[in-house]
Amino acid sequence: MRRDLDPMDMGPALLPHSLLTDVDLAVGNVRHRVVGTSVAESFGRDITGIDLSEVLRGSYYDFIHGLFMLTCKRRLPVFSHSQFRWDEGRMLRTSRLMMPLSRDGRNADMAFMVQVFEHEMPPALPHVQIFEDGSWLDISEQYAFFAVDAPVL
Repeated sequence: MRRDLDPMDMGPALLPHSLLTDVDLAVGNVRHRVVGTSVAESFGRDITGIDLSEVLRGSYYDFIHGLFMLTCKRRLPVFSHSQFRWDEGRMLRTSRLMMPLSRDGRNADMAFMVQVFEHEMPPALPHVQIFEDGSWLDISEQYAFFAVDAPVL
């Protein structure tokens, strides 16, 4: 539950890489509620309070939006890593762990995410896993549509 997550308990190593996101499954809206400083620096601005659709575009938006929807619809942790072309042509790799949260104890309406960015050349296709029934299940083929060279901003 959301009330069980206290950012102050995370400490300085994890908090800068963290995001707390509202996810409205009924309308498909994703809004960043809290964004760590490392994530904001990687985006080049603070994206707190901004809808995902205003931050990303194209197939990268579809990919990330789909991960948020998967996390909350299935109420399962999702791990993924992918590469993408950023702003001035920089190729970045990012790894993220998304975990569903609930305000009411029944419906997953938020996601807590930890995300790190790397600047080395990663594999071409995204890698996506969900944690289900006590083990990680690879569902990468569902996200093969994501085009690495598509603009994201």
